[in-house]
Amino acid sequence: MFANFTEFVEMVALWSTLRGWTVLESFGLRYSDAVEFVARGRARPVTGGSLTEWVRFDDAVALKEPFLTGDPARPPRVHVAVADAALLAGSDFVGSLPYPIFSTIGQDFPDLPARWV
Repeated sequence: MFANFTEFVEMVALWSTLRGWTVLESFGLRYSDAVEFVARGRARPVTGGSLTEWVRFDDAVALKEPFLTGDPARPPRVHVAVADAALLAGSDFVGSLPYPIFSTIGQDFPDLPARWV
């Protein structure tokens, strides 16, 4: 799933900085479309990864990561994460996606040890 240990640590750090953000996931969501959506009107992206790719702006991120199985026939998971859910609400981008799934990063994990939260 990761090219090396450094990429793994990079992704853990990235996801941890997004705690409380709204994340969108959908079947058929293409990484290029996600990047185009989050890049609108924003400047100076930060990018990273090789097997797991991401483009980050101050208030939005597009992420692409393979499934844990590593099956090359299975398309990667693509996520759009935003600091303000209003960026996604009512957008044509979200309206064009089949079965969009929304969640909040860092919620719904009651069994995590307190020191991890």
